[in-house]
Amino acid sequence: MKVLHILPNLQIGGIQRFVLDIVSYQKEVPDVSVAIFICTHEKAQWEKAFNHLEVPIYWGNIKPKRINFVQYRYFRNIQKQYDIVHWHVFIPGLCYFSFFDKGKYIFTHHSVLGEGRVRHRTDCIKWNLFKWFINHRVDCEVYNSLYTKSFWQSYGLHARFNCLIYNGAKFIEPPFDQSEVTEQEKFTLEDKFIIGTTCNLIRLKRVDILIKAFSIWCRNKTNVCLLIVGEGGERKNLEQLAKDLKIEEKVLFVGHKKQVSYYQKIMDVCVFPSTTETFGLAALECLHKGKPTICLNDGGGICEVIGDKRNIVDSIDNMVRRFDELYQEKETTGTCDSITYIKQSNLFRMGDKALEYIDLYKRIYLLE
Repeated sequence: MKVLHILPNLQIGGIQRFVLDIVSYQKEVPDVSVAIFICTHEKAQWEKAFNHLEVPIYWGNIKPKRINFVQYRYFRNIQKQYDIVHWHVFIPGLCYFSFFDKGKYIFTHHSVLGEGRVRHRTDCIKWNLFKWFINHRVDCEVYNSLYTKSFWQSYGLHARFNCLIYNGAKFIEPPFDQSEVTEQEKFTLEDKFIIGTTCNLIRLKRVDILIKAFSIWCRNKTNVCLLIVGEGGERKNLEQLAKDLKIEEKVLFVGHKKQVSYYQKIMDVCVFPSTTETFGLAALECLHKGKPTICLNDGGGICEVIGDKRNIVDSIDNMVRRFDELYQEKETTGTCDSITYIKQSNLFRMGDKALEYIDLYKRIYLLE
């Protein structure tokens, strides 16, 4: 059986990371041949990592808002060689040009209708085309969380078949490069109870809620620090918020870091207050490090990843209360219930998810 994964590009992102990891397992499965079609070569930051997979990679020159019949025919000739076409992106022209091909189509939902980004006038047309594509051409749509399933079904999407397969992670620790950690960071974080997050600093992530909760909780505490790892358009606003709340000396913004794993390891509590997350890979990585990981109850799929109801809060006040419980636990016992968090993370091992997809491919391939 031959499987072709479709990616928009090789920018650093969650979808690209998912395909990179799942293909690394699928290529080892007997009687399964895996390849990747990448719609554009622009900003291919992960090209080297994907080349290390040693699977066929096809490069296109296809852009979402430009019609290119030469490229569509090029893609169509490639996809005809494969039994299963696994879509991870919707590009209208590309999808519809291949509408009459006989290959089996699987589409994995990695997002929820562009939530969190600026809306454009053409979005209504695009999403109606997407609905038509899913309902009339896709053989099976895959949801990466119950939240994602509920969202898309409420918009009337119903492919011939559908199923739930959660995303996963490989849990491989990268080599540690100490040079990325500055002396100032080491000094500020030394002997502190650290509450932190690792995310893009955009409105969707709602880091302002975390800062407000921390500002209430940290009163009269000297050995605590809020560590924020990430970069984005909201950084200046968040830094100003910390100043306005007079806690700037207890909040450390370290910007974008390649060694995110190191910073997650030194956190005592990890917090992801974002909304409408379809999954929550960063939260999953923190759980695997044995860290208590907190989210808000309107976080979407991230609530399913975290699982522990104690760590799914519904307000700033309850977030503050949970901070205090975990702080007291650490002060009293010197540790936290890390085994429980690691067990939860093991439900989402990428090797298991890769095999779930292989089973799905086989079932869809046999459909008449």
